[in-house]
Amino acid sequence: MIPNKKLLIIASVTIICFFVIISLVEPKIFAPFSTITNINSSENNSLENWIGDYFFSEFNPPFQNMFFSVSIYKENNSFLSKIFIDGYQTLERNLAQVVGDENSIRFEFLDYLPENMYEPYKKGDILLQFKKENSKIITIWGKIGPLLLENRKPGVYFEKITKTEKP
Repeated sequence: MIPNKKLLIIASVTIICFFVIISLVEPKIFAPFSTITNINSSENNSLENWIGDYFFSEFNPPFQNMFFSVSIYKENNSFLSKIFIDGYQTLERNLAQVVGDENSIRFEFLDYLPENMYEPYKKGDILLQFKKENSKIITIWGKIGPLLLENRKPGVYFEKITKTEKP
């Protein structure tokens, strides 16, 4: 009878250790069992998939180019974005707050970054929005707009850039 108790204790300790290790490696697994509800953390988790770099360029012959670069990142508990626009008579450097969920986000203007040329936005302006549809990113323009008039309607413009690591 004593060997069975030892096996039971060893099995119990092993299972507890397993759950402790799993909860450290994958804390999201046990989130539904948490007694503390934090709305901000659930919003943060839904924005994690948006982190990365996005790019869009357009060309208007003969010599007008416009390059849009959007970089989304997490800093402390906030999601921020650096939006750079370079091209024909344009040099914009903007910092925006990213607000939304896993399906759509909007970029709310916070401040200008160094090297910015013009200051047409005020805090809280919606610069643009991204929406996911069938694994594509639909852009809805706000205060920021494209160079070409035909690109002003909502559509697929930005692509997420995948970075490859060098060995």
